[in-house]
Formats: sequence, C-alpha cells, structure tokens
Amino acid sequence: MNLIDRSRIERAVFTYDSWLEAHGVRTKRRRDLRRELRANLFDATDEQGARQAVEALGSLRSMASEAGGADGTHPRWSAGAVAAVMAFGLVSALGLLAGVWWADGARAVGPNQAVSGSLSLFPGSMVGYESLADEGFSFEVSLGPAPFVVAALAFVLMSRPWRLLTKRAERPSESLGNYL
Repeated sequence: MNLIDRSRIERAVFTYDSWLEAHGVRTKRRRDLRRELRANLFDATDEQGARQAVEALGSLRSMASEAGGADGTHPRWSAGAVAAVMAFGLVSALGLLAGVWWADGARAVGPNQAVSGSLSLFPGSMVGYESLADEGFSFEVSLGPAPFVVAALAFVLMSRPWRLLTKRAERPSESLGNYL
C-alpha cells in the first residue's frame, strides 16, 4: 500500500470520526468505530484499491449518524471549541472595525491633542487617537474582556456541559427503578 492510499484511508477515517463526534458519540466508542473502519478499508484496498474502497462507503455523514445513534446525553466539546473560536474572531473583528470608525470620527474633528475614549458596545474597552505633526496619526484599540466573555458564552452554549449533570442525576433514579 502506497502513501496516497494510506492518506485516502486516513482522510476517510478522520472525516468519519469528525461526524461521529458531531453526533455525540463517546470517545471510546468512536475509537472502536475508527479501528473497525480502518481495518475494513485496508482489507478492501487489498482487493480493489483505496479509491474504490473509500467511494464504496458512500456518505460518511449518514454512516456516522447510523453508527452513533441519537445519544445526545453528553457534551459536544469540539462544537463548543469551534463556536468559541468563531465568536472570539467575530467579536474581535467587529471591535477593531468599531475602533477604526471611532478613530476616523476623531480624525475628522481634527483635535490638537491626544484623544481617548471607549466603545459603548465593548465594556472595558479603550480607544485612543493622536495626530502626529508630519508623520500622520497614531491609533490604538483595546477591546477589554468582551471577546473572551462572548467566546466563553458561545463555548458553554454549544458544548452544553450541563448534560454531564443531568446524566448523573438520572443514574440514581434509573437504578432505583430497577429495585422497585
């Protein structure tokens, strides 16, 4: 088996694992399913080639959905991490854009001295503008904690860590129900 065949197989296994994680399959079960898929693909590659073996799988998303089932009882940490990174980037970009607009307004007024202020949508932020004689201007933006707070909120909402608590709370009642 050459390097290209191995990379095709590993890409399919990675994609399958990503969809399993998105469907809420636990880590141990995902590991077992990855091993099974990899072994099946290696066997099929010996018979028909890696490209045909991977194409014969069909949709990895639907395959992961069927294999994982609709558990939904544990947090989705990677979905929370992706949401946090995206929220942090979006809020930071919006804050920088708002800071540029603020500085543009300050520049339009043409102050003779340094001017500083804050952005109302970003508590704890600081924006500064200073006109330099022949060299142009100086501009600085500090967004404060807003990007971190929004990222943490996005992480919590998307990963749903409270599912760990609800699952633990259900265990005693289930075991009690067996004795009654």
